[in-house]
Amino acid sequence: MLDWSGREYEISDSRRETVTYQEVYYALRTTNTVFEDGKEVYIRDCFDHFFDCLEELEHFISIDLIRFEDVEGGLLYYIDKMMDNKSAFDGFMREYRYNKALAFVDRFDRWRKA
Repeated sequence: MLDWSGREYEISDSRRETVTYQEVYYALRTTNTVFEDGKEVYIRDCFDHFFDCLEELEHFISIDLIRFEDVEGGLLYYIDKMMDNKSAFDGFMREYRYNKALAFVDRFDRWRKA
């Protein structure tokens, strides 16, 4: 969802839908969070999982299990894609207290300096 606007996803066993960047940004809102559309729930679930993974990476770095350099290159592209609407992603992570994910993205100069 970060690198392809308009890609089709399997929202449920019987439902396939395309997801655009604008739909992602809107689904990650932190106000008016009544979601009647299964697509918005699906998008949020996907990003919850993604941010959970970033949380784990930051934890692993903080206990010296891995080094930032071990994962930096593979995630730089996605950090750049998040920069297209930093406020949507940053706001979501802050609202839902993905503090380690925030610490992880803050390791990237591009994120921190924007």
